Amino acid sequence: MAHQPTVIVHAGDFDYIDSPSTFLRNIDAVVPESIIYLATIGNHDEDAWDGSSGYQALLLDRLARSNATQYCDGDFGVSGACYIGGMYFVLSGVGTQGVGHVDYLQDAFSAVPAVWKVTLRFAVYLMHPPPLPLIRSVSGTRTSTSTRPVTSLMVRLPTSNKI
Repeated sequence: MAHQPTVIVHAGDFDYIDSPSTFLRNIDAVVPESIIYLATIGNHDEDAWDGSSGYQALLLDRLARSNATQYCDGDFGVSGACYIGGMYFVLSGVGTQGVGHVDYLQDAFSAVPAVWKVTLRFAVYLMHPPPLPLIRSVSGTRTSTSTRPVTSLMVRLPTSNKI
């Protein structure tokens, strides 16, 4: 990768073929382990999410290889959160798995003093599936919109912030 983000966030629907090992092999081929890879479950991932070889387990293994598990808590990708370099990411599987998502989101956001709080489930909040208008790109303070869904977000944190 020419640009080395600190974090990549993938908002579900990983490969549409329910092959967690193939998906992670493809990610590992292009994304160095030094880059933290966060994700939420999408509706097309439900059948292959659970179990020792499911998406969740393999994504947690990837998180461990990035030395980032200590920054996350909860049910990763379903009702979990990660606090990384001053940014707070809430990973919600609302509409797919888990219960009590609204209460979890409210509690999670009210408990953390982070300047940036990001949740994943609908576009403005970088969640899956995104509604219209959809965010296509953000450059500084300028945002453009498109009808194409956002399924991932790359974040480059300042080097002065310790993760």
